[in-house]
Order: sequence, then structure tokens, then C-alpha cells
Amino acid sequence: MVQTIGVVGLGRFGSSIAKTLNELGHQVLAIDSNGENIENIKDFVTLAKQVEYDAISLKESGICECDMVVVAIGHSIQENILVTLMLKELGIKYVVARAVDDLHEKALEKIGANRVINPEKTSGIRLANQMISSDILDIIEISPEYTVQEFTAKKEFVGKTLVELDLRKRHNVAVLAIKREDQLIILPPAEEKIRKDDILLAVGKTKNIHRDIHRE
Repeated sequence: MVQTIGVVGLGRFGSSIAKTLNELGHQVLAIDSNGENIENIKDFVTLAKQVEYDAISLKESGICECDMVVVAIGHSIQENILVTLMLKELGIKYVVARAVDDLHEKALEKIGANRVINPEKTSGIRLANQMISSDILDIIEISPEYTVQEFTAKKEFVGKTLVELDLRKRHNVAVLAIKREDQLIILPPAEEKIRKDDILLAVGKTKNIHRDIHRE
């Protein structure tokens, strides 16, 4: 399902999130108080706006129409916390906020951030992918276009064999392994039938996996 996602703070981390979400087909509202950052991102997102970080300006930007918002401000902990708080007060249901350390993380949790992430532990590309699908358990970026993803088998997969799913031909996605309770099936045969709660390890183009598998 296509979502409208706001990204506030367009440094390297925020820009990576915004671009990845846009590439995955979502509507992205990119916001920053710095005009240069807006110029750098405007061709890669749905809409980019230079906005001051105060409640009135944020409300007028249209950010309240977003399904979720990522606060990626990294240069100022104070601005990061204040913007997160303002977004919650504006009624944004789901706010993902960037933390620079454990103390900052605790502060963001106390003011209502729904999820707190640390760029030292999570890349922008990985976060963007995990945000749009609750099935994804882990992602390994092997190139700018390709990822290895670990995800819970969709209910539509259960009871079907790999040959019936035909992921390789249909989506150019290869299943490398299946985790089933304490069992690991490496390079599973085509006749292997997917069971409920199976975890699949697959490799393919990031766009293909999200567009054709996680959204099916």
C-alpha cells in the first residue's frame, strides 16, 4: 500500500531515507530548514519544502496529512527533540525519531516517539525498507540496488511450493534458505512447500522484493 511519509531533516541520513522511500513507490514530503538541502533532494521526492522548525510552520507544510513522519535531524539534539514533540502534539500518529546516543533515545521515548533509531546501528536504506513492511526481519545491503532480506512468509505463500510461487521467474527473486523452527533449509528444492511461520531468506533487487512480494 502506498503511504505518504514525511522526512524532517535532510542530511545524509535523512536524504537516504527519503530517496529510498520514493524509489519504493511512496509519496514523500521532504522538509528541512536549509534551502541547500531542499535543492539537493527536490528531484528525488514527491515534494520538498523549506520549513522553519516551529509548530505553525510545520502544520502549514502539510505534514499532518502524512501517515508517518521520520525526524532525521542530527545536527541539533534540541531541535530533534522539539520537532518530535511538536509532531506528536500536531497529532501525527507514528513518529520515527533519530537518536545520537542512549540518553537521547530515552528522552525521545519519554516524549512519545513511536520508534527511535540510531544511524550508528541502522542505515537509512535499511530503516526505509523496514518501515514499510512489518514482515521484514532483517536486510543486508549488498549493492545500491540489491539486498538480501529475511522476512516472514506471507499468508499467500503458505501451502504452496517454491515452484508454484515461481519467485525467480515472476520477480527475479531467489530464495536462498528457509528457517523453520530449529531447522535451516539451505537452497531449498523447488518442491519445498512453505509452511506457516516459515522465515525466508531471499536475494533480489530491492524494488522487486518490495513492489512484487511485500505488496502482493
